[in-house]
Amino acid sequence: MRVSFIVGAVFLVSGVWLRLLLNVGQSIFCLLGSGLAAVGNIFVLNTPSQVALNWFRQDKVGIVTFTGILINLVSITVGASVPSFIIDKQSTVDDIKRFLFVEAIIVSIPIIILALLFKNRPDNAPSKAAKAVFRKER
Repeated sequence: MRVSFIVGAVFLVSGVWLRLLLNVGQSIFCLLGSGLAAVGNIFVLNTPSQVALNWFRQDKVGIVTFTGILINLVSITVGASVPSFIIDKQSTVDDIKRFLFVEAIIVSIPIIILALLFKNRPDNAPSKAAKAVFRKER
């Protein structure tokens, strides 16, 4: 689970920072960066269920999985909606680059912190199912 999360985070952060190479008349870096971020999201999509299974009691797994998936979908929606409110027809390339830079920082900080601090599983299994999974992994 941790490896999947870190691989997804690397793709996501790389894609967001790659979009900063935007030049006038050439949007290939924006396209490639968005593609990399989308590939990173594929790796992250599975983590809510794995986190719920490894970190929460059996009676909480469903609600934690639902909450994790919902947060991911809301973040995608916000990420697709907010730029249309900030960037308009009068925006210059410098305005767009400034927006992409702020976005890159906002995305990078929590992902770097999570990648450094995120453990694959807790020291003590929260449920019988998690104990069985932990035993199989050893």
